[in-house]
Amino acid sequence: MNLSKFIIAVKKNLSKLKGITRLPGFKYYVILALALTALFTVFTFPFEIIALNQLKKMEGKNFRNITVEQMNISLLRESHVENLTVTLMNGSSISIKNLTANISFIRLIRKNFSGSIKAAKIAYSSGQLEIECAVDSNLELKMDESLTIPSDGKIEAIIENARISVSPELVYGFSLPQPMRVSSININSNIINRLLTIKDFVVSGNDISGKITGNVTLTPILGNSKLNLTILPKPDSSLLDMFRFLLKQFTDTSGKILIPLSGTLAHLKLDSVKLPNKGSSEIPPFETDPER
Repeated sequence: MNLSKFIIAVKKNLSKLKGITRLPGFKYYVILALALTALFTVFTFPFEIIALNQLKKMEGKNFRNITVEQMNISLLRESHVENLTVTLMNGSSISIKNLTANISFIRLIRKNFSGSIKAAKIAYSSGQLEIECAVDSNLELKMDESLTIPSDGKIEAIIENARISVSPELVYGFSLPQPMRVSSININSNIINRLLTIKDFVVSGNDISGKITGNVTLTPILGNSKLNLTILPKPDSSLLDMFRFLLKQFTDTSGKILIPLSGTLAHLKLDSVKLPNKGSSEIPPFETDPER
C-alpha cells in the first residue's frame, strides 16, 4: 500500500470513529468500560507475588527464612493465608494456620497498618518453650521507616485456648504441668515513638492467672526489644504452689506477688532468686539464651 492509499484509509476510519462518538450514551459506555477494566485489574492483580517478594527481602535481616502456602490477597475483601512458617534468627519458629486479615491496603501504602487479624492457630517453638493458641486482634499502627516495627498506634487482642509447655531446663529443673492451659488473655496497649505501653494484659486460666504491666521498647530486630515489665500472678494460681519458697522475696505484706521481668524478647531476665535457709546458695538469674 502506498502512502496516498494509507492516508485515505486512515481518513475513512477517523470519519467512522467520529460517527461512533456521536451515538447516544457513547461517553457513558466509555466510562463503564474503564471502570470495569479497573475493577477487573484489582480483582485479578497478583498481589500475592508482591507480598512474597517483600517477605523474601526481609529474610536474613529479621528472620532466617519464611514459607507460605496458599496465600490469597485482596484489596477489597479479606485476605487469607492457609499456612505461614517463620524461622527466627535464633532457630526458633513461629507457625500460623488459617490466617485471615481485613486490612486497609490504601492506608498500608502510606505505611499505616490498620484492620483486624485472626488466626485459628499460632504456634511458637524453641525446643525449650512451646506455645500454641488462637488469636483475634485489632490493630491501628503507623510503621517506622524500616517498615519492620510500628512507631505509633494501638493493639487490642484476645488470645484463647493457649497451651504452654516449658522444658525443666528453662525453670531450674522444675517439672511444670505439661501443657499448662490458659483460657484467655486480653491485651490492650498503645505505642508512642516505638514504646509499647501495656494498658491491660489479663491472663485467665486454671493453671495460671493474673496480669502484666509495664512497657516494651521496640527495635527493628524484634528479638532485641527491651522489656520493662512486672508480672502480677494471682496468689491462688495452682502453678505457683511449687514456687512458693522462691517467690517470697517478690511478695509484699498483703500477699501480692510482683515479679520484675527485664532483658529482651530473645533474652529474658529476672532478678536473682535466693533459696531460703540455704546460706549462700543462689539460683542464677533466669535467662532464655537465644544461642541454645
